[in-house]
Amino acid sequence: MAPLETTDPSMSPERYFETLRYRADRSVAVADDIYGDRFSALKYAGPATRGGESFSDTKKTDFGFEVRYFTGSDGIRFCQILYVLPGSPAERAGIRRGDRFNGIDASTMPMSRSVYSSLMAAQRVTLRFNYPQKRDVTLEKGEYYDTPVLYRAVFETSPRTGYLVFNHFTPGEGDRFLNELDDAFRYFREQGIAHLVLDLRYNGGGELTVARRLASLIARREMLGQVLVYKEYNRCFGNPAAFEAERFLSEGEIGPYNADVRRLCVITSENTASASELIIHGLKPYYGEDLIVIGETTVGKNVGGVEITNSRYEWEVHPITVRIYDRDKVSGYETGIVPELPELAEATYDRPDIGALGDAENDPLLRRALARLTGGEAASAGLLSLQGSVPVRSGGGATETSLPERGLIEARRAVY
Repeated sequence: MAPLETTDPSMSPERYFETLRYRADRSVAVADDIYGDRFSALKYAGPATRGGESFSDTKKTDFGFEVRYFTGSDGIRFCQILYVLPGSPAERAGIRRGDRFNGIDASTMPMSRSVYSSLMAAQRVTLRFNYPQKRDVTLEKGEYYDTPVLYRAVFETSPRTGYLVFNHFTPGEGDRFLNELDDAFRYFREQGIAHLVLDLRYNGGGELTVARRLASLIARREMLGQVLVYKEYNRCFGNPAAFEAERFLSEGEIGPYNADVRRLCVITSENTASASELIIHGLKPYYGEDLIVIGETTVGKNVGGVEITNSRYEWEVHPITVRIYDRDKVSGYETGIVPELPELAEATYDRPDIGALGDAENDPLLRRALARLTGGEAASAGLLSLQGSVPVRSGGGATETSLPERGLIEARRAVY
């Protein structure tokens, strides 16, 4: 169905959603329709999201870890823990990055992803770990604060190199998470870093306001106030003939937090998407060869949209409404941002030890990043030392963005 010419705010959620959906030009689309709308979604979210209550994403209730599946022809063979959130049930149970499990409750792997998802939806599970030692760990879902600033450190290279693991672009209640981000860069600035490893391998995106702030914290001082990206809206949400500039914050707006990073290495994975890709794409024209990408090819989401909720309905609409361009009005990363070759995944079937966050000796991606920034010297573990290694903890609550009610739209935010 082609998009409707007008958007009537009194129509049903399903109909309203279709008015915002973009259809590809079939004369240029490729086999998997990368130029069409791969990302818009309409989903039932339940009563918890009524009135925009889900907007902050500050607090979560689950087990508090992320995994990478290792699969065969018969399904998932085992799962490896990629990270554990501070204050979560998983952290309290002693689960660590790199641990592997191959069973859930009475079920053993291999299993399908749908079976895995069904088992993990329970309130209480017992994970059967087989690495680094065999053990059973029982977890019950609990509440914790999902800070995006998962880890920060400074390496004693020459010149000094900062390291930031940043997991999602969310401001948090009262800008709590933005304040944590500012604190990380104030620390980097105090330590006199010139290089930065920005780890976005677990970051699937979030809010443009947060991406703009992160880019401004990183940027060379002469870039402040310049164009970060241009946004081109579709006909339902703006003037499709116009490019709207999203600029780096000015020196007055960013205050004492800008780190004036001279060389930047970004770590990516097949899950790096949206606002994370926007950061890379927006910074690249300014940094040129001084911006290095290592890891895996990213998702290829060069578009953004809004999240819309309404207190009368238990749904969320996530329409794609805008395409992203760099300062030169170039987009073109629909198939993903390709890292320098060869691509490198952090975990492989036969390499169980991926190191703790900040462990440059055992984390192959961090080791390569430091080596690229320092000309190879930092690849030697004996030349590395951590200063101010901080797995960051958070408190906080929930926030929301409310707009005056306008038909079906009650609250919305820009999501990338």
